Amino acid sequence: MKNFLQQSAEQQIVEEKKVTVTNDSPNHLAVEIDVKNNDDGVVLIFKGEFRPDYVIHLNNQQLRQWLGMLHMIWQKAEWPNLVWPDWMSSSSAKTVPGLTSIH
Repeated sequence: MKNFLQQSAEQQIVEEKKVTVTNDSPNHLAVEIDVKNNDDGVVLIFKGEFRPDYVIHLNNQQLRQWLGMLHMIWQKAEWPNLVWPDWMSSSSAKTVPGLTSIH
């Protein structure tokens, strides 16, 4: 069931416009990440040492899409898959549009 939900979420990913980085773009080094779970998904709070926190709200589908992208990047980096559950390894993360390189 988890694999089915993961594949369904990944198939609904819509390609987004690339983020353009400029010399005056803000930067943020997260030194701590808080994760808050609720019925709608999760809230990720990226805490920095010298800047305000950045908060990302992900509903359940967005969370699955984000995890699929992280999993694909993890595989491209050729890191061990032992930290991922088996149902993630059999998902369709290889077909995420627009993700072809690691920066």
